[in-house]
Amino acid sequence: MFYTSQGYIIYAAILLLLLIFLGWLYYGTVYFLTEEVFTYRSGFFNGKIPVNQIRKVVASENLWYVGLKIALGAKNGLIIHYNKFDEIFIAPEQKEAFLSQLVSLNPAVKIEKE
Repeated sequence: MFYTSQGYIIYAAILLLLLIFLGWLYYGTVYFLTEEVFTYRSGFFNGKIPVNQIRKVVASENLWYVGLKIALGAKNGLIIHYNKFDEIFIAPEQKEAFLSQLVSLNPAVKIEKE
């Protein structure tokens, strides 16, 4: 099978775009927790959750049943339950500090371990 230089350029461009996307996910995944809102961003996924709408946070190793996953780690993350049926999986670097700050901002949040 013979490959042309044009074929290699197309493959290289696709590979470069994939690497840029993965780098964007890796370096662009951030979480911000302020007094009023929890903000998350990972690549083109981003959003805001009002702190007073967060009902429960579950420290979990099982992320398979969670809807939206905004985390780089595949395990040992936090499942945030908010609104009535919404949930999101995140994996902050300092989970305990995140949880203590969240509880100080919203004392009604239930913290569970799975």
